[in-house]
Amino acid sequence: MSTNTEKNTLILTFNKDLYPKEAMIKAAYRFIVDCYVYLNQTAADYVIEITAKETALPENLANEFRNELLAQTVRLQVYKQTHVIRELLMARAMASTIISEPPTGESAATEADADLNEITKDWFEKYGQK
Repeated sequence: MSTNTEKNTLILTFNKDLYPKEAMIKAAYRFIVDCYVYLNQTAADYVIEITAKETALPENLANEFRNELLAQTVRLQVYKQTHVIRELLMARAMASTIISEPPTGESAATEADADLNEITKDWFEKYGQK
């Protein structure tokens, strides 16, 4: 890690074998409100250059970035381990909302009109509270 105080820039390097690229990008994204973030890579490392937009860089910015990178890495690992279960739960929830056979003919129109009339009725008219 190196810091250029003249340009108010922090340069961090992280081993590619330890951190996924997606986690690196998500961690960097967290800091774009207050800093300019430039991502690059070498054969073995990710290189992150962080420059403050207006004020000086916070003292603990490097540690905050490291923690955010670790958090994003864990989130990605949890997602990879549990995405199948979440997809099954969503599919099950969506399948339970499917109507097997819609009403047909005149009865369908009458039911739809009755539902629409009920929905559009003023609550006070419906319950006599005027």
